[in-house]
Amino acid sequence: MSINASYTVDRPGNGQIQINTRPGWVLGPVTAVIQTGAIIFLLAVLASIGGLEGFLWGAAFVAAFCLYAFKFAAWNKGRKACSFAVDPQRIVLASGETFDRSDITSLYMIAPKQNRTMVHSGTFGIGVSSSGGVGGTVASRSWRVEIEAKGRTHTLAGGLTEPMARAVMNEIGKVMAV
Repeated sequence: MSINASYTVDRPGNGQIQINTRPGWVLGPVTAVIQTGAIIFLLAVLASIGGLEGFLWGAAFVAAFCLYAFKFAAWNKGRKACSFAVDPQRIVLASGETFDRSDITSLYMIAPKQNRTMVHSGTFGIGVSSSGGVGGTVASRSWRVEIEAKGRTHTLAGGLTEPMARAVMNEIGKVMAV
């Protein structure tokens, strides 16, 4: 599994583009092996100190931590491979969900742990991006490109670096002439 994020832009013609993104993942193979070894060592120590009860409490703690860190943490929101089409009048997700230009109220990029806001011009209305907490390894590959449409927020791409998220936004903006 690659730790680096990437995106491609295909131009089939008629002013339409197809954007495909692959997120940067949190764990590389070496890091995963080291963390797995540390977890096994922790469980062995707890089992030797507290017997079966120590092992079970340790296993519950490790499971809860992993569930939080990899499933519920803000930096993992939207971290999945995405594909969507953009033409001058609409954005169409791979799921088939369509957002007409008139339904889109904003296009923006955001990162987890929002401490600071930057305003970008040239978007549907005002585009806002947040860069709070983007200093660490995980957070630097946690940028998302989102739209607000039909009264909800929709993630177009996630798990990107800030320059990649900005490039995806720019590609959308060029096609939709915003």
